[in-house]
Amino acid sequence: EVAGAAIHCFLKGEGSSPTLVLLHGNGEDHRCFERQWDAWSKCYRLIAIDSRGHGASTFGDAPLTIGRMAEDVLAVLDALGGGKA
Repeated sequence: EVAGAAIHCFLKGEGSSPTLVLLHGNGEDHRCFERQWDAWSKCYRLIAIDSRGHGASTFGDAPLTIGRMAEDVLAVLDALGGGKA
């Protein structure tokens, strides 16, 4: 939950590997990266996020802005203990 929105994410890969955050384009969701997951997860811990109002994520109460979406990504990283990405 971030500013009234439920932010959905998909995780794959080893927890000790460097973290790679995958952000989709407008109108898509985390599944646009499905073909790359197996290859990338061999080297990275993947966090594929459905942006606010996309895929399984809800809009919430905050206005939809680039800044709000960046704060959502930081909140997901903090919640998952992602550290640097």
